[in-house]
Amino acid sequence: MKGLPLFVCALTFMASNGAAAPVWEAGELHYPQDQSEVSAFINTKNTTQLQTVLCAKNTGYAYRFTLLLPKSCDNDIVIQVKVSSDTINTLVYAEVSGNSLEFQVDQDLIVSLRDSPELSFEFSNEDAEYMGVPSKLTVPMTGAELTMRKVASECTALCLNNSYQCNVPLVSAMLWPNGGFKRESGDINYDELCTEVKNGHFVFLPQSSACKFALDRFYQHAGRGPLSFLDALFNQKKSHFKKYEKLWNEAVDMVPGQSVLKDVRADGREWNLMLYSLIGERSLSDEPKSYFDIKAYEGDPTTLLYDVDSRYELEALKYTAVLMRKVAGSLNTSEKIEAALKEWSEFYREFSSALPQVKQALALRPIIYRTMLLRIWRLAGMPEGVSFKQENAFVQGSDGKLTSNDRLEAVCSFFDGENGSEFFFGSDECIKGVNADLDSFGLKNQELNEVFKRWDEFAKAWQHSVFSQDSPDDAVGVKLRSKLSLTLLSLYKTYGFGDYFLQRQCVASRDPDICDYENAHNRRTYESELETRLVAIEQVSDQDALLLRSLSQLWAKFYDALYAYTEKLKDQGIISSWRAAFVRGIALQMQTNALLNLNYDHDEFPDESLEDADPD
Repeated sequence: MKGLPLFVCALTFMASNGAAAPVWEAGELHYPQDQSEVSAFINTKNTTQLQTVLCAKNTGYAYRFTLLLPKSCDNDIVIQVKVSSDTINTLVYAEVSGNSLEFQVDQDLIVSLRDSPELSFEFSNEDAEYMGVPSKLTVPMTGAELTMRKVASECTALCLNNSYQCNVPLVSAMLWPNGGFKRESGDINYDELCTEVKNGHFVFLPQSSACKFALDRFYQHAGRGPLSFLDALFNQKKSHFKKYEKLWNEAVDMVPGQSVLKDVRADGREWNLMLYSLIGERSLSDEPKSYFDIKAYEGDPTTLLYDVDSRYELEALKYTAVLMRKVAGSLNTSEKIEAALKEWSEFYREFSSALPQVKQALALRPIIYRTMLLRIWRLAGMPEGVSFKQENAFVQGSDGKLTSNDRLEAVCSFFDGENGSEFFFGSDECIKGVNADLDSFGLKNQELNEVFKRWDEFAKAWQHSVFSQDSPDDAVGVKLRSKLSLTLLSLYKTYGFGDYFLQRQCVASRDPDICDYENAHNRRTYESELETRLVAIEQVSDQDALLLRSLSQLWAKFYDALYAYTEKLKDQGIISSWRAAFVRGIALQMQTNALLNLNYDHDEFPDESLEDADPD
């Protein structure tokens, strides 16, 4: 809490305590420059004060865990402290600054304190003497749970309505009921009001007014507080979710034949389905298997959540690709769908980051994702799903290790960064190896000769231009055909090059719909980036802008030749459809990256922020 008068804070709090036995209390402090904090705190017998700040305003942080010391220390130092409770026994770092000791702890440790009957800090004798505290400091936890819940509740309101900063998962976890939400004896029978049997399975009734009323009552009585941030994400008028619903339904209205399709409109069911999943007792077909897997998972479910999201992301790409092909004749419809899904992505990002680290809460993620996913699937005509195999997932080489024993990978790789990550390098030996493989695998034909011709025309012109650079980001590479070799190598291999990372979904799915859809997006990105660079350079040098446009026209001829070549191989059954799209995607990606990292003096670019400035 640097910059705030902590010692004064301690005196203010302590004055309210007098000689009473130590007990946790709630406090709110206001500082100059409109800075404020709300915290749970306790004064100990050792003239120290432990503060757990759960929200703050204009301070630069959302929470902190600080011990106020009985004296001010002359020098700032970082020490190790052993923190122990009935559930914790860990070493943490803490910074001594003035009269405060600020602990560097994660939110899980702070949440665990809420229910701990005891808490102690152990310091080395030298550190304890320097700070003026005993080597073992025991902190009473009397009233901690009630006080922390009270502070968390106040912080929820302040962060939603008064511009305070909260760590949302932390505050929500503080308010989450011990053992999760459970239906109490004599409570409403949510199962009878919200579900029915269909085809031998229980299904949710999203349009039942009785169900909606019951779930709203549940939220008002038990959910307000722990679920308040989620309520805002779903139900505030200007939320990303509301924007998604509006845009999606407008897009649905523009799709031919949509009136005969069932359950394709965004009808707000996510919020009520989420509430039912928290309080209901029946297993629904609306709840995916991953929902139950996460709830039952032993240990930290982070990896499982990542795997589920990755799987759904692939499926979303697949169904979106089919849907966009279905509406390809209407630019307005395509743009509306893309805008809707962009809003949904923003919502889901916020939703995922707002959930507390409680399995009952984390398990909601696949429910929300799958509900959206099924809308796309139905509107796209219920296409066949993605056949995903774990062995196809992209894995980048790291720690200086290759992903295969192939000599070609070894001569075409270099490692970079702290983790020794693998990237492509078009050395002489690599170029020769790829060329030999093209011959061995029957990949040489007249169309490939045209690819070589068009590439060489582009590469020679690029190397003699002001944009050429001695960098891995150069469009051509260290040799005339360095970058071309990665494109052609991708016809038959997918090594662990980091250059493939942006194509990982195409590689993992090996689905032509996904690969083609990603390529269409990559093409738009390339064209947009090219125009942006041309406009910027033109304001510095007309000649350089004309040169870049000319080079891009040469590259476009190469890309057209590459397209014809890969289509010929695909039509002959030599390579698969997804592989053809993958190769073209790599070419697009490398050229886009070259544009993003042009060897051009960026200091000469005009400052767009000054264009509309008042000349006076």
